[in-house]
Amino acid sequence: MKTLETLNTIRDASRGAYFLLMRTLRQYADLLDECVHSEIISGANNPTNSVKRFVEEIGKAEAEMVIASLVNAAAWDGRIYKENAAWAAEIEDAFDEKATNQLRMRTTIHPAHLNAVATAMREYK
Repeated sequence: MKTLETLNTIRDASRGAYFLLMRTLRQYADLLDECVHSEIISGANNPTNSVKRFVEEIGKAEAEMVIASLVNAAAWDGRIYKENAAWAAEIEDAFDEKATNQLRMRTTIHPAHLNAVATAMREYK
């Protein structure tokens, strides 16, 4: 898992690369919000469909990294299942809570629904 130390190394090597990473990850988090909320608005409220659309947009590895990073940032919340927190912590490219906060990756997805999205991502084939 990537930490603040990882981010500092990226920033020290290239401020441009750091800010591009920050901007890209925020856009990915916004896209995830859009995928989830469009499912809710349509009445389907199906995390599997949200994950499928998200993966189709950015690819499986990036989708895992974004969802795992957001889960890592919310893992303290009792609505995130331990299985999902453990899965997120094992994703090598994901960021830990402090790094996710430093990157300003935010989501408007309720923690219980984020948990369901993480389960859908874990089960995605």
